[in-house]
Amino acid sequence: MDKVFNQNSTRLQLKRDQAEEQLILDRQAFETRLAKIITQLDIYKTKDSPFLNVEEMRMNSEALQLIYDEIQLCITESDVSILLLITSIQLV
Repeated sequence: MDKVFNQNSTRLQLKRDQAEEQLILDRQAFETRLAKIITQLDIYKTKDSPFLNVEEMRMNSEALQLIYDEIQLCITESDVSILLLITSIQLV
């Protein structure tokens, strides 16, 4: 009986370590994407002038929409990663 508990404990620890490693990789990817988004926002802020024509406003609006979509994608992916992590731990 003790042997079974030890095996399950080892298996659970292995699954936990794998989940933590995946979470670290996901976090690093998220931080990289976030840095890219911040850079894009900084570029947007510096080129914004008080006098914009209609075409510049449209382009800025499209650029902001792309940045917003990227942020939403990051949020969705992080939610999915967390759910997968929780599920994989619960299955053990």
